[in-house]
Amino acid sequence: MQKFVVDNGNDSDTVNAWYRHCQKEQIPYIIIEKRKKFSTVRWDYISFPSEKDKDIGENQDKYNEDLKAIFKKYCNSKSRYEISGGLVDFFDIEVSKANAMAEELYDIAVKISS
Repeated sequence: MQKFVVDNGNDSDTVNAWYRHCQKEQIPYIIIEKRKKFSTVRWDYISFPSEKDKDIGENQDKYNEDLKAIFKKYCNSKSRYEISGGLVDFFDIEVSKANAMAEELYDIAVKISS
């Protein structure tokens, strides 16, 4: 099962199609924004209906340590993260590690959104 898409910055059709798929299937919207050496790995709860906002916010608090553990597993000295109400951004992740990180982020986002 596909858990994310990679955005190379030049294929908005793929990213938009992935968003529509996530929205239709009610699955986490995970994207990797890939650059030459580093990527941003992102989860945005936007693919879920607004009725789930409160639950996602409450559940995300329960999984903050798991999210931070994923970050620590894949980060480097340049990396940083932002975690807030239904949004998770891991910045400056080495391209070679971004896919594995996105897979793990998806699995946690499923728990948060259920």
